[in-house]
Amino acid sequence: MTQTISKNPINFATGKEYRNDNAQLLLDAMKQNNYSSNEFATMKQWNAQNETVRKGQKGVRITFESRAGETVAFLFNREQLVVYE
Repeated sequence: MTQTISKNPINFATGKEYRNDNAQLLLDAMKQNNYSSNEFATMKQWNAQNETVRKGQKGVRITFESRAGETVAFLFNREQLVVYE
């Protein structure tokens, strides 16, 4: 049996797919920037994994409902991270 890998945007930290408008915003960013990775996360989530977003990179603004009401977050793609060699 062949496993299909989703190219829909996912949150790297949680493994959950983004949906609705946020998914479309992230798909647009993937196409516009030619990202081959579909993994996104906030800077705080990347930092928690000992990853660093490259200086000067711009995040994709998304909104979601939280206990505090509508919340804004900026997400960065895996390809915006510093690559240590």
